[in-house]
Amino acid sequence: MERKYIYLITLFISVIILTLLLIDRSSNNLGFYNKSNTSKICFNKECITLEIAKTIKERENGLMFRKELENNSGMLFIFDKQKNHSFWMKNTLIPLDLIGLDKNFIITDIVENFQPCDKDPCDTKIIKNSLYVLEINAGVSKLINLKIGNKGELSYKD
Repeated sequence: MERKYIYLITLFISVIILTLLLIDRSSNNLGFYNKSNTSKICFNKECITLEIAKTIKERENGLMFRKELENNSGMLFIFDKQKNHSFWMKNTLIPLDLIGLDKNFIITDIVENFQPCDKDPCDTKIIKNSLYVLEINAGVSKLINLKIGNKGELSYKD
């Protein structure tokens, strides 16, 4: 009988440890981000520090519930295939510019000043022919003179 309890306690502790490890590995999926992330993309010497959204959950959360985003910061969405991608601003509190990038980080599309959703259903925007989509504060794409065909240089650290 005592052996049965030892087995159950060991199993219980193992489940707790595994759960804690999984929560730690998926903390980005909960909308948190690592401010020490050194990934960046530069266009004509204008650089943007990146948060990376590469998993489905990270892409679903995006920049939702953020009250602000520094002008030199953004979120890079990494997709599995280069194609048209649909975006909406549900639960997003700040207006954004969305920049579509192909596999070589060449700008394929720019959606400027996409406003937060204030009614249901939310409007969607299609970002054309992109493998990556960069979200930055509204107006930054004009401020740094981004144009379709510009090439970005990525410095990526996972």
